Amino acid sequence: MKKVISVLSIVSVSIVFGQNQIQYQVLKNDPVEPRNSLNLEFLNMDFNTAFVDNLSLNIGVNGYSKINEKICVSYQVNKSYLVLGRLLNKAFPGALDVNAGAQIFLADKLVNRNVPVVLDSKEKDVGNVTYTMTKSVTVPASIRKKIGIQGGVNFKRNAFEFEDTEGLFAHNAFGIYAGLVSRKISNIIISEDQYGNSFRSFGSDIFLDILILPVNKFKNVDGAASPTQKALPFGFRCGYKLFQVEKKEFTGKKFGISGTASFGYRPFQGWNLSAGIGISILKH
Repeated sequence: MKKVISVLSIVSVSIVFGQNQIQYQVLKNDPVEPRNSLNLEFLNMDFNTAFVDNLSLNIGVNGYSKINEKICVSYQVNKSYLVLGRLLNKAFPGALDVNAGAQIFLADKLVNRNVPVVLDSKEKDVGNVTYTMTKSVTVPASIRKKIGIQGGVNFKRNAFEFEDTEGLFAHNAFGIYAGLVSRKISNIIISEDQYGNSFRSFGSDIFLDILILPVNKFKNVDGAASPTQKALPFGFRCGYKLFQVEKKEFTGKKFGISGTASFGYRPFQGWNLSAGIGISILKH
């Protein structure tokens, strides 16, 4: 029997208008970060190389609260609702990742950049190909850039198996993190007669942390004795966070897309990759 495989292709086409081709009014050009940011991540995936069965889907929250313009209290918590290993073993330990700390920004400046603002976006199917037609205009905007340091405590639980010891273990690692953070805020809103209000509004953090995790405890899920294992307690991670900054009053949206992504190395667990998508539920 001859099988025909149809491949769906998505092609994006952007049309950029120059300033002399379209007239718009700037309603707001104010890259000020929210005092409180809370993001619900409903689909987060976490994976490490030491134990493939640790692949998990998680739900979590992340965000910050400003004490003043230079200092923020930051947090991130992810808990698994589906773990690959639990599909075959109901006793398989779930995943939990908790971070709590502070960010201290040492530099804060405004820069002017030309940025694209999307006026309209439509999709059209032609056969097996989906075209996304995007119309945008390039506008001058103020971008806020902040650079600083961050640090805090980290706890993470995953399952673990030793090569020379039988049994399945819950690995609880506790320690601290410290590193660099760079924050960027973009928030410009324009109005055009044909397309109405359009905006480019979001905040993002890029970070690089050193992990020091001296406490590593292993508990056998079957109740047997747990071995004592040693490893260098050092690791690292780098990552990205996306969050919304403007209120519904200007964007017309109560919520907005948020997301996280990180890559690094942890003692015992090896290389680690995590990524997720969610919504900003608090931005004021």
